[in-house]
Amino acid sequence: MAPRLDMGVLTLHGIHLNFCIWRWMNVVPAQRSRIVRTFAFPLDLQMNLAIEQINFSDIHHPAVMDLTEDDVEGLADFIRFTMQTYLKAWTAGKVERAARYNCRAVGKLHENWRDPRPSLVALNEQLSSYARSFTPARVQHPLLGRYKIEGEGWYCSATLKEEPDIFVMIPGTDREDPLCHHGRVRIGSQEVPIDIIEFYDVKPVETTLGENGDPIESFRLYAMIHPFSQSVEPIRSPPAGIDMSGATRAVQHMKWAWIQHHQARARTNTVIDVVIL
Repeated sequence: MAPRLDMGVLTLHGIHLNFCIWRWMNVVPAQRSRIVRTFAFPLDLQMNLAIEQINFSDIHHPAVMDLTEDDVEGLADFIRFTMQTYLKAWTAGKVERAARYNCRAVGKLHENWRDPRPSLVALNEQLSSYARSFTPARVQHPLLGRYKIEGEGWYCSATLKEEPDIFVMIPGTDREDPLCHHGRVRIGSQEVPIDIIEFYDVKPVETTLGENGDPIESFRLYAMIHPFSQSVEPIRSPPAGIDMSGATRAVQHMKWAWIQHHQARARTNTVIDVVIL
């Protein structure tokens, strides 16, 4: 599972408090009890849930002013209980999957909100700033409508007559991880993996008219992870044999093919938007 950033809002007496969590899965050596010793599962499939930020500004709600440290500690208690409950449910839902790999499913709650990672704070600001600055022109491009999209179900493909060396594999939805998508773009004989994260539907800050003259009610924001990205953790090495220009070309084609494919299926007055990270 690719790391997943989620935004949450705690509402108390009409006050909205933003927080975010970072969740991921990894395999770790099994933790053994001193009382019960079993070697049936040598590894644990660990569900990690990190509370990363509390009370920051996003596109919908500003940070709450004049909160003391004690105030934030008290609010963290509400978030902590909810996250522990969610973590138990998430872990319980992965028991069968873990058993298939001879693992136990275990959960671990991290609390990083007192000292959030600077890279995550910067990522939040980048996403919020991008959403706030939405314009219809941003989702228009000469390539839109020119991709030939074929297939249904798990993968669709997109090709472009003018660039026959490009083959875009548009991923479907993984039921086990429905908000993260793993696509690929083939350039000649090389394949470039591109992860896509689905965030949320966002209402424009100001009334914005679409091409048909009707107000845009919302836009659905996706993030595509550039293979050379330095803003999304964990930072990975780019694919062997792919340079920056080739990777950028692949991401751009995935972006416009993705928008064309999903815009055709979107609700009326909903726009598909993509930010490249």
